[in-house]
Amino acid sequence: MKKCNTCGADIDDNAIICNVCGAPQLAMDTKETASKPENQTQNDMGMGMNQYQVNPFMTGNQMPGAMNPGAVDSFGNPISSGYSRPAETYSYTPAPRKSGSAMKTIITIIVAAVVLVFALVAFKKFSGPSVKKYVENYYQAMGNLDGKAFISAAFPDEVVKSLEQQMANSYVGQDQMYSLLMKYIMSASGKSPTERVTYKNFKISGTKYARKSELDDFSDEFNSMFGSNIKVTSARTFDVSYKYSKDGNTWLDGKDKAVAYKVGGKWYIVTDLLGTAK
Repeated sequence: MKKCNTCGADIDDNAIICNVCGAPQLAMDTKETASKPENQTQNDMGMGMNQYQVNPFMTGNQMPGAMNPGAVDSFGNPISSGYSRPAETYSYTPAPRKSGSAMKTIITIIVAAVVLVFALVAFKKFSGPSVKKYVENYYQAMGNLDGKAFISAAFPDEVVKSLEQQMANSYVGQDQMYSLLMKYIMSASGKSPTERVTYKNFKISGTKYARKSELDDFSDEFNSMFGSNIKVTSARTFDVSYKYSKDGNTWLDGKDKAVAYKVGGKWYIVTDLLGTAK
């Protein structure tokens, strides 16, 4: 039995409140502690942790002094046998996603695509369609000594029909007339009227576009020459270079000045071979 700290009544050794006056019994009996050896007192403190009043807000890492390894605090957390450094915790916070950056990239790509489309449209409108295939047809007909195909590649349908009508009124047949016409053109240009030539690797350079006033002059000159009534809507001058061979083995370089002119939605080609390309 121990004595109450306040009224001195006899109370149970494990009592934490006096059953007589109700006073809390927080302090240990100093006489009992003093009568025991120092080592025994420390052992009693370690073994009697259930009798020791523990601060419920203390964790095991915060409990000072040497404690019984099996002891726990009021929350059930183990109490360490000495002081240990509180556990360090680390947290990772990811960098905020820059949604605006992705949107800017998308907008930049869209704007660049739109600018490219407008640039291509403007270039096509300025330069007009390619006339390379018409050039190739012109030289192919000339190399094959095909008079009708050659004239059709060089002159509008109105002129060709006029020529065919004149042929029909002559004693010479149409095919023969085209052959004679082809021979005349080749001879006048210093080329063999009977020798076939193969052309390839066409390249166009130095293109110059005609102004509207020049188109009108071209139309008037053309109509005066052939007695036709055509209207040239577009024209350009350029240099055409190519490879040609008479035997299919020996390839030489060739170059002519050429004019491409548009009548009724179709392009026609003439070169200095005809004396009209300037």
